[in-house]
Amino acid sequence: MTVRPVGRRIVECVSCGHHRPHRARGWCTRCYSRWLYHGKPAAGPPESRLTGQDDLDHAAVHRATTGDHPPPLTIAEQRAAAQILRRRGLAYQTIATRLQCHPYAAWRYARPQETR
Repeated sequence: MTVRPVGRRIVECVSCGHHRPHRARGWCTRCYSRWLYHGKPAAGPPESRLTGQDDLDHAAVHRATTGDHPPPLTIAEQRAAAQILRRRGLAYQTIATRLQCHPYAAWRYARPQETR
């Protein structure tokens, strides 16, 4: 059972297309918050950092899984590297050390991604 904020109706967000509680301007609360955080750009909310796996740098993921320290990874790249390392049987603490993140983040990245 999903609990939603009282008084917020579920809409299809004009920006991201997800069905979430409405905030304003036809956007969900996530997109509206992102728009506010980035200074109310005229073009609308910027793209979420959590979007898709299309922008993966496979070389950076490979370097992270082999123990090299690549430049900062995107969330999608960290998720891909954590899943590879977990399939290899590494502990979450080891994955966190390799990806330079908190063990809880390594656990979140290594688990299968939920469909939203």
